[in-house]
Amino acid sequence: MINEFLIHIFAVQYKLGLDYMSIIYRYPTQILPILSLANNP
Repeated sequence: MINEFLIHIFAVQYKLGLDYMSIIYRYPTQILPILSLANNP
């Protein structure tokens, strides 16, 4: 279920998204850009 959610969020950049999530988990003090979700009207 979590995997499907990540695929939905990151789509074609899924591997990049996994890298991002793993860095956030393993190095919580690492400064990374904030992801924001937007919806097309």
